[in-house]
Order: sequence, then C-alpha cells, then structure tokens
Amino acid sequence: MSKAFQSHLSRIVNKVELIEKLRTLDEITLLEALEISSDDIVDAFLDKINEKLDYLYKQVKDQD
Repeated sequence: MSKAFQSHLSRIVNKVELIEKLRTLDEITLLEALEISSDDIVDAFLDKINEKLDYLYKQVKDQD
C-alpha cells in the first residue's frame, strides 16, 4: 500500500471519528463551532418549515 493511499485512508478514518464526535455535541455548541446562522438553518430546512407551517405560524404569533 502506498504512503499516499495510507495517508488518505488515515484522513478518512479521522474524519469518520470527527463526525462521530460532532454527533455527540449539543446543538448550540455544534452550531457555534460550525458558524451556522439562523439564515443557514432556514435555507437548509425549507422543506421542514413547509411541513410545519401552521405550527410555526402559531409559535411566531405567540412570541409577539
């Protein structure tokens, strides 16, 4: 096995381990570490927002 392939394989294993560790973090810590904004979340989950539209309208209205 070449050194380049071994290095690539090592990075993959390390990445898998990192992903597993990230899954154990609480949501706030993960969002802060990844510098994810509310805009990013809304853009990424427009389908979920559409699924829960009535509920979200009520939540926003109750906040006012």
